[in-house]
Formats: sequence, structure tokens, C-alpha cells
Amino acid sequence: MDKKYQKSITDVLQASDMSNFNFLQSEIRKIEYHEPFLENGEPNPEYDSKNPYRHTMHLECGEVMNGSVPLSKSWVANNILIFTVFDGWLEEKYGLTEGESFRRHYQELEAMASVPLDMVALNCYRILKVIRNGIQHNLGSVDFDEHGYHIAYTNKMGTDFLLEITKEATNLLYTIVLALIEERISGIDRKYHTIGHYEGILLSYYRSVCDGIGILEDDITVSGTVKPLDTVNGLQLAAGVRYLVVNPFTVSEDEHYVTVTGYPVHTAGEAVDYIICMDGKRYLMPEASGRMVMGAGKTVLDAEHNSTVTFLKSDITERWRIV
Repeated sequence: MDKKYQKSITDVLQASDMSNFNFLQSEIRKIEYHEPFLENGEPNPEYDSKNPYRHTMHLECGEVMNGSVPLSKSWVANNILIFTVFDGWLEEKYGLTEGESFRRHYQELEAMASVPLDMVALNCYRILKVIRNGIQHNLGSVDFDEHGYHIAYTNKMGTDFLLEITKEATNLLYTIVLALIEERISGIDRKYHTIGHYEGILLSYYRSVCDGIGILEDDITVSGTVKPLDTVNGLQLAAGVRYLVVNPFTVSEDEHYVTVTGYPVHTAGEAVDYIICMDGKRYLMPEASGRMVMGAGKTVLDAEHNSTVTFLKSDITERWRIV
């Protein structure tokens, strides 16, 4: 499928008033560390010894995904569009045989899948194939409501197809498709977009998709038994709000480790990244890749504010590098 054609479809989908699902996006909130004294030696009025970190920007380049383009609110049309553009993208990216059946495309993808995101694409394609075929050929067997999809039908070969997937998992499924096609996580500015974050967030999305599937039965089998969705290993990163500490205070550094002051968060779906400078390059290191240690304090809050995060320098690689 031509790239311009792919983009025309994704542009319409992102700007549409699609009523049955939303594309999700991440949010970056900048954090700065304030020194106790200004360069002229005067006390820094912004400094708080109990909490030297401060918000400097609430939202970094978040994009509104649901606009006013009046695409039909039919979930049937929306799903067919999503599957069509994803199938075309897979054909082009992986050199799949054009015009072959969706099952054959799955088999070709399975033979080529070698890295985590290949496996994510493969399994998302499998789920989408059941949704698409149910809508295209057996629409009466598809139930969709605010809770998600229930699909049950039998094809001409006598194979039973069954899928139960929640609304939340459906949202994430289509968010993954869009991210794979556009090669970016929506809501994260490209200057903070690393290979590691891209993969880690998509792995987190994929895990949630799998958790949101109650039943999946189709024609993908192993020794006559329906094959479970593949488990994809790798560092999973929270995809909601990510706090970006642009200038963390370096507590210590040696040949193997660098330790900075930590920034505690307490809400599920939130996480922290630290910009680490090394050898003249900048790296956006997720706290999840390091080791956090609580500091001293009379209260839990004091201990959190005195926490540190230590990164192994051998883990600070090109996959986390930013411009």
C-alpha cells in the first residue's frame, strides 16, 4: 500500500469523531531541579529544601486525537479502515505477498518475527483479523457495546472463531496499530522520542491488550489446539503521564554508575525519566531501568524527597539517546 494512501487513512481516523474507541496518547510533564543558590551567590527564591524539583511545563506536545471531521460514527466502517491500512502497512514493511489470504499473511509474518515489536505486530494482526472477518462476513455475529466486543461465528471451512475483548483493550489495540504505522508514540514530542521508550510503551500497551482478552479462538493452531497469544518479553514502560526531569542533580558518579536525586510519583500509570549527560551526549533514562533507593527522613514523604536513582552506565546506550 502506498505510504501516501496509508497517511491519508490515518489522518482521517485521528481527526474523526469515531465514537466506539479513542486513540490513546502519552503526556510529558517537565520537571526542573532548583539549586539553593543563584549564580551570583544570592539565595534562590525558587528553592525548597524539602522539594527542590518543580514543574516547569504541564504538557509537552500532546495532540488532540478526536476532532470534528465528520467521519461516520459507524464502528463497522472504522474497523474496516483500521484493518485495511494495517494490512497494507504490513505488506509493505515485511514484503508480504500481495493479494494472499490474511491467514497466509499471518504465517509469513510469523516466520519473519525476530524482535519484540515484530511479535507485537503479529499478534495484533491476529486479533484484528478475527474482528475484521466477523464484521465483513458475519456482522450478525458481532456484538459491540460500551464493554467491548463479543464475536462468535463459524467460517465456510467449519472453523469456529470466538473473541471477547474489553473496550479498553480495543482502544489500546488500535493505538498500537497507529503507533506502528507512524513509528512514534502519540503525545511524545520527537525530541524526547527514543527507541527504548517507543518499544517499552508499546510492550506495555500490548500486555494490557492481552489482559483485556477473555477468549480468543481462531484458525491459528499448534498440534490441533488454538495457539495462545505470544508473550513478548522486554522492559515495559508506563504510557500515561511521564515526568521528564531535565536537569537531575548528580549525587555521585564513577566508572560504572551514575546516581541522581529521585523524583517520586504515586499515581498508577505515571513514571519518571531523567536526562543523563555522558560523553557529550544526552540520554533519556527511564527510572524503571535504574535502581531507586529511599533516602533518610522522619516521614515517608521526607524519605521519598531524599531518594536517589542509580543507573548502570553500560545501560545508557543509543536506544535511549535524544538529540
